[in-house]
Amino acid sequence: MKTMLKIILTLTTGMLLGVIDTHYTGLKILKAHFEQRTTSSATRVVKIENGQFWMDRESEVLRFEYLDPEKKTFLYRRGRVEFYVPADRQLMTYKLDESSDLMPFLFLLGKRRLSDCLSIPTGNEKPRTSGAELLHLQPIVAAKGEGDFFVEVDPATGYVFRVMFVDSLRNRIEIQLDQQQPLAHLPAGFDTIRVPGGVEIVER
Repeated sequence: MKTMLKIILTLTTGMLLGVIDTHYTGLKILKAHFEQRTTSSATRVVKIENGQFWMDRESEVLRFEYLDPEKKTFLYRRGRVEFYVPADRQLMTYKLDESSDLMPFLFLLGKRRLSDCLSIPTGNEKPRTSGAELLHLQPIVAAKGEGDFFVEVDPATGYVFRVMFVDSLRNRIEIQLDQQQPLAHLPAGFDTIRVPGGVEIVER
């Protein structure tokens, strides 16, 4: 009986992952509001940040525009990352390994399929949204670094409410997406970060 229940659960989870992939495959351009919560395992201090999120599958671009409490921009474009903090007067740019657990949102671009992940028990983690399901996922092809990847989703639509990554030291980053809107086009220049003169550019 336990074996049969496990098989049913595995099939159900696999179908749900397929629903998520199908939902976001159909969204070529997406805009949303996001809230990011970063928790240090050492201090238990929670840092809360808010901003706007954009995604363009065709251009392979993800942009997180942080607005509060500090302005900064995180841009992923075709395998490269740019991170700009105006207060630091510094723009960092580097190539991202697409197997990295630090970029769970790559599934929005079709760079990683959630249905290619294994689902494992969620432990003490619970969904925040009523009626949602929380999935604890592990890539079948091992990613660099260790940690846990969670997705909170509406099982009926495949709409992802929250993505969470917990590293091997138990530090966690949670990003909740609200007000998700499919768009026909995005503003010009969303795929670049324009910086004023005098800003240090650091490549690594």
